[in-house]
Amino acid sequence: MKVLVLPSWYSNSYNPIAGVFFRDQSIMLAEAGMDVKVLSINAFSIKDFFRYGKLPRECREPLSSKITLWQVNILNIPKLHAVNFTIRALIAVKKYWENVRIWHPDLIIAHSYRAGVNARIISKFFNVPYILMEHSSKLYHHLSKTEDWLSNWAFKGAKKVAAVSKPFADYLSKMTGLDFLVIPNVVDVTGFVPEKASDVDEFTILQVGAFRVGKGTAILIEAFSKFLKSNCKAKLVLVGEGSEKTQIVKSREFKACYDNVDLLGRLPKEKMIDVYKRSSVLVVTSDIETFSVVVIEALSMGVPVISTRCGGPEWILSGVPHCTIVGRSPDEVCNALQIAFDNPKAPFEELHSLVASKFSKDSVLKIILPIITSVVPIKKNITWGK
Repeated sequence: MKVLVLPSWYSNSYNPIAGVFFRDQSIMLAEAGMDVKVLSINAFSIKDFFRYGKLPRECREPLSSKITLWQVNILNIPKLHAVNFTIRALIAVKKYWENVRIWHPDLIIAHSYRAGVNARIISKFFNVPYILMEHSSKLYHHLSKTEDWLSNWAFKGAKKVAAVSKPFADYLSKMTGLDFLVIPNVVDVTGFVPEKASDVDEFTILQVGAFRVGKGTAILIEAFSKFLKSNCKAKLVLVGEGSEKTQIVKSREFKACYDNVDLLGRLPKEKMIDVYKRSSVLVVTSDIETFSVVVIEALSMGVPVISTRCGGPEWILSGVPHCTIVGRSPDEVCNALQIAFDNPKAPFEELHSLVASKFSKDSVLKIILPIITSVVPIKKNITWGK
């Protein structure tokens, strides 16, 4: 079976881990015996362009990944949503004509509504069915009128629509009147084994994610400041970059706990393994998350999680021991930190096993293959999950 994957964003030299779950799913399908190619149209802001001085270089996939990548990087024009969608669609059709047409895929899998628009146009011109998987939290409250219309247009043209968590699927079903299935992200946790660094004896709180509106980093910092009053040797580790970082670092609450905070910036996946080993608890303080790769990674390492009620993490953590769901207030987060501090012995192996049972390649493959084969008949070279 030939599958063309259209992601809305993908790994690039600005951010090598961008869209890692799109890549992991593509590799999973290739390992199952499908012929998988990826066509990525990455749009970057003018702010990013001036920050780095150039557009990111086009990436190539190593032969070991078993997938082929065609990538085009372009600038996004501020506020001109219809123009941006048109430019991306024209480039997608051009690249399809030049690189994909002769190969002719049996199926397109589009990730998020921006790529879904391109999928519907390609589907119409080249008669290829598509499945649209939604990932973007923008659909909760940030869409322009143009984006809202086009996202619904893309959803309605798909043979199947899916979301990455049940709360998100329920929301999209209600919003569109369509039946959204649940296909969780596959998370490659190769090397993520439940063990702790032997030289760590302090309580280390970890947060991983962009410094931007909606992530709630300020909530965690205020909670940590309160927590320090009774646990002065605790440490807070923040991994990530983003537009709100400067403002947060200059805040009074951050300065009050500065000596106990490590800012590590953006880290590649292989370096995150050691960070998790040295962490006592992962904290998510977002207002909305459709999924959470970092929650899966932390659990794979046997690290318990504290999360606000924000959708995806709640669904992932349902029934998981030694993990806590709280409201988005510094007091509730602080209280949860104290409970984690007082009960440090998490069942590492059990947390790892729970992740493997739901989000490993084999587990997700068993979910996605029946959906794929309901659109395109199964072929003998597909290997079902174990």
